Amino acid sequence: MAAATGALLVTLLTAGCAGTSSADPKAADRTSATAPTSEPADPYLAPGYPTPADADTAFVSEVAALDGVRAFLTRDPFILPTDLTAASAGIARLGRGVCSSYTGANIDSVAGKLLTTYEVDNTIDPMTLDPIDVTAFVVAAVGVYCPQKLVDLAQGASMTDGVEVQPVTPRCPTELPVTVTASPITLTGESNTELYGDLGEDNDLVYGDTDGMYDGDWTYTITNTSDYDVLVMLEEQVASPRYTTEWRAPEGDLGPSPHAPFYVPARGTATGTGNISGVYAWQSAAYRVATWLPVTCQVTLQ
Repeated sequence: MAAATGALLVTLLTAGCAGTSSADPKAADRTSATAPTSEPADPYLAPGYPTPADADTAFVSEVAALDGVRAFLTRDPFILPTDLTAASAGIARLGRGVCSSYTGANIDSVAGKLLTTYEVDNTIDPMTLDPIDVTAFVVAAVGVYCPQKLVDLAQGASMTDGVEVQPVTPRCPTELPVTVTASPITLTGESNTELYGDLGEDNDLVYGDTDGMYDGDWTYTITNTSDYDVLVMLEEQVASPRYTTEWRAPEGDLGPSPHAPFYVPARGTATGTGNISGVYAWQSAAYRVATWLPVTCQVTLQ
């Protein structure tokens, strides 16, 4: 869509510069008599995705780069590992809903309806779009879901030959493009035998299946191997010789609430810190991706 928008601007600028004058009226007549007939304008090419799911992914991927949408998707602390998927689906439905009221020439009125605090699926964390974001949101939604309605955009000056929907192959990655590695755990604390004495063979009988009281700290790095930015939500599991935790969302910076999604740029990394306290001598932390969203990987029409 970015390349197509650029082509529209070139068309408008070319049209604005075409009306030059000549000092010799007869020269103008000779020019008009010998000039070839101008070629008809090419139609505006819009992407036609193979499935509705592909269209939804491309649309959410495009608008996720907007400040207001990204802030909503990475909100903290009220978010769970499933929220990124649920919020993405809600944003796609919101985009599809734009087409029901957009007629081509009423972009201001459609944008005005979204220019407020909008609750996606009645979530407790609303999405707020500023005037620039909301206009981009509407144009992206129309371009993906109902491109034929673009013909009246800018009074039709840039689409004099209509809109042609061109089948495209989605470019958003379908394979998981990230890896997560954790550092060794730095363990502090004391064992039961240090605190209360070594009872030899009776240690397990007296102390049960606990090791003592420990705090474990570590860092983890998320590496994005794709050519697109991503938003990633993780699940974490911490192991000791006696006990392994259930998979759960990593704790956020504000305490026990789950960490907000990580934004990882193309070919880039993001880092987080882990901490756990308890009666076990923690040894290692492992991570898996709960859900992820590619950003700015929509197709570019040539």
